[in-house]
Amino acid sequence: MKDRFAIFFSTWLSAATAAIALPGDLVEYSIIDFGANEKPFSVNVSKADNKILIAGKVDGAIGTDWLVARLESDLRFDTTFAGVGYLTKDFMGLHDKATKIAVVDGNIMVAGASDEVVNRMTLARLLPDGTFDATFGNVANDDGVSLHCYDISASDVLPTDLAYDGTNFWMSGSWINYGHSHDMMFGRFFADGMPDQALGPNDGCYITGPPGALGGDRIAKISGKYPGYITMVGSHGVTPTLYRIHANDDPNGAYMAGDPDLSFGVNGWAQDNNPLLNNAAQIRAGHAQKNGKALVAGYIVGIDAFIMRFRADGTPDPNFGVNGDGLVIFNVGLADIGQPQVIKIDKWGHIYIAGHTEVYPSSDLFIVRLNSDGSLDTTFGVGGIATTAINAGTDYIFAIALNSDSDVIAAGKSNGNLLVAKFQGGI
Repeated sequence: MKDRFAIFFSTWLSAATAAIALPGDLVEYSIIDFGANEKPFSVNVSKADNKILIAGKVDGAIGTDWLVARLESDLRFDTTFAGVGYLTKDFMGLHDKATKIAVVDGNIMVAGASDEVVNRMTLARLLPDGTFDATFGNVANDDGVSLHCYDISASDVLPTDLAYDGTNFWMSGSWINYGHSHDMMFGRFFADGMPDQALGPNDGCYITGPPGALGGDRIAKISGKYPGYITMVGSHGVTPTLYRIHANDDPNGAYMAGDPDLSFGVNGWAQDNNPLLNNAAQIRAGHAQKNGKALVAGYIVGIDAFIMRFRADGTPDPNFGVNGDGLVIFNVGLADIGQPQVIKIDKWGHIYIAGHTEVYPSSDLFIVRLNSDGSLDTTFGVGGIATTAINAGTDYIFAIALNSDSDVIAAGKSNGNLLVAKFQGGI
C-alpha cells in the first residue's frame, strides 16, 4: 500500500434525491482525484452489503500501478479496506494495471497485467480487509499474486476479463506481437492461483483467431456461466466474433479443457458479416449469458451505436430487434455518436448498455436500457436513453455494475479524475 497520492474526495447528491428518482435519473456521484492519471477498468458490487469494488490504474513512481478501491454504498471510501479504502500495487516497476475485479467465495479476485519487459497476465486474491492472501499464487516474494504467460517473447498481453467456472479462473484478452496486430488469447489459473502450464503452447496461454484470419482480434468478455463451456465474445476487425471452448477434460478423452466446442459455429467460431457493420464498425463490449446467448455492442462510424445478439448455436438471434438479423441500432443524441463500453443484464432481463457520447472536444455519459427483445424500455430515461453531463468537459463510463436494488453503479472519469456514479434502476 502506498500513500503518496493526495486525494480530493467529494460527493454530490443530484436534484433527483430531493424527490422520487425515476429510472435513469442520476442519484449521486463522487469524484476522486489521485493526482495520478487514474482510470477505472472494472466495477463490482457486493450482493451482501452493496459495497462497491473498483479496479484500475494510477501513475506510480515509474509507469503505472494497480489501483483497487472499496466504497460504501453512499460512494464514500470504506476505511475497513486497506485502512483508507484503497491500495495501489507496483509489481514490476513499469506498467501495471488492474482490469477486472470480482468477489468469489467472499474473497476479492483482481485480474490485470504487470509489465517488466512484456506484459504478463496477473491474478491476485485479496482478503476482505484488503490484504493479499498468502496462500494464493506462484510468486515466491509476492504473496497472493500469480503471474502467467510470461515466456512469450516480443509480445504484449492486454487482459480484459476474468471468468470463474466454479472451480478454476480463466483470463482473456488480446496478444500483440510487436509489429503485428491483435490476436485473441486466454489462460487458466487453478483454484490455488497456480497457472495451468499445459493449457496452451505459450507458457500455458492459448493464442488464437478465426480460421483463415490474421490479426485484428480482441476479446471483450469471457464467461463461464454456460455450464461446461467458456465463451469469449469479441471481434475480428469489424466483425462480431464468438469463440466457445470446453471448460473441462472429457472423461472419455474426446477433448481437453481449452479445446474448441466443435458443435458451435464453425470449429468453435461464430461470426456475422452484417453489411451494416462492414468496414465501419468499432466493437467495444460483449456479454455472455447463462443460456448460451451472447451480446456484442459498439458503434458504426457515421451512423450510431448498435447491439447484436447471438443464439446459443452462434447464429444471429432473429427474435432480437425488428429486422430478423439480431441487430439493433440506437441513437443517443442528435449530434453525438454513442460509444458503448459495457453491457449488463438485470434480474428482470433488461439489457443495459453504457458508455459515452462524443462531440469533440467534450463527451457525456449515456446509459441505454432495452427490453429482452431489443426494444427500447421507454420507462427508463427519455425513451429508454439517459444522458448526463457531470462537468462541462469530458465524462466517460468504462464499467458498470448493478446493486441489489438494480441501481446502476458506473465507474469512469470526469475531467481526468476518477468518477463513481449511481443511477436509479429498478422498474
